[in-house]
Order: sequence, then structure tokens, then C-alpha cells
Amino acid sequence: MRTYIACAILACVGASTTSEAQSVAGTAAPVTSASKVVFNGPLSPKDGAHLTVQVVEVVYPPGAASKPHQHPCGVIGYIVSGQLRMQLKGGPEHIYKAGDTFYESPTDVHMVSTNDSKTESAKLIAYFTCDHEMPLTIPAPPGA
Repeated sequence: MRTYIACAILACVGASTTSEAQSVAGTAAPVTSASKVVFNGPLSPKDGAHLTVQVVEVVYPPGAASKPHQHPCGVIGYIVSGQLRMQLKGGPEHIYKAGDTFYESPTDVHMVSTNDSKTESAKLIAYFTCDHEMPLTIPAPPGA
């Protein structure tokens, strides 16, 4: 299952590269691809009967921030562009830049999520793995 999810993530992120080299005759070189593992870790327990994956594009305009929240499903995030400052409850703040990944378990409370740039948007792709239908984001519990 973990391998399937990793392959799906790599396919969605587009971990391939193309060669723009041309031969002396002016014809394009064959397209090549490359891949690398950008995240590998355990997922929260699921019953397996109703597994779904949702891929969501999230854009933070310059200066935008989210209120404290959690995700009832495990989520893997991939920063496409810009950078975001994030913190999970009880953990240190991190600055995630384009190409970085992160994981949040269903028990994590996302305390800080902000784009500190005054000029550039930040974009991430979030991969939610759920075993039943539910909202993907809920407010943090009181007192979090």
C-alpha cells in the first residue's frame, strides 16, 4: 500500500525531467525520466475497506495565513512554489520551500501555517489518505 501511495505521489508531482539536448542534425534527444523518493513514512491505521486519496492544490497569497486546524486524515504536503512557515502543536516552526514535503497525522494540530512573503504566493499540493468521508480540514479543538 505504501508503495502504491508513493508511486501516486510521484506521478502527481511530476518527478520526471526532459532533456532538451539536440543532436547535430537538429532532432530532439529522447525524453528521459528520473525519480526520487521525497517522502517515506508510516501512515495512520486505516480499516482498508473504504480508502480514498484526495489531492488538493492549496494557494496562499502573499501574507495569507490559516487559523489553527487539523486534518482528520493523514496528509502529505508537497511545496510547489514559494515558501510556508508551519508549526504543529508541541513542535518547532519550520520553513518549507519549493520541493519540500511534510506529513501530518490525524492527531496533529496545525498551529501555524503562513506565507510570510509580501510579494509571492505559495502553492502546495496536499495528498489526503482517508478511510471514510469527512471534511478534510476542521478547526483546532478549543484550548489547542
